[in-house]
Amino acid sequence: IGAGHVEMRHELRGGKLRSELHRATLGIGLEVAYRSQGHGRLLLETALGWSREATLDWIDLCVFSDNVSAIRLYQRFGFKRVGHVVDRFRLHAKKIDEFQMTLQLSPW
Repeated sequence: IGAGHVEMRHELRGGKLRSELHRATLGIGLEVAYRSQGHGRLLLETALGWSREATLDWIDLCVFSDNVSAIRLYQRFGFKRVGHVVDRFRLHAKKIDEFQMTLQLSPW
């Protein structure tokens, strides 16, 4: 049984143009039973380590606006909020906004 996953979209799915291969899109998901135990931090550290080895300059991500613990985690690692999409998802009869965040790994 899996506790969570980390996904980096780079080259195969995220970068369609050669001119955008300096960026990757990050996605992290954890099963409810495994949250607030440091697993998200470990997944994020692993993803960022890979990103630095791949010499990426930017990591982008999207997060539900009500996922306060994930937003705090990303901010602790230096991610900045750069966008806000209102009513992005509708789950269980609830409207959920999305925040777009980015982290610059190295200056160009």
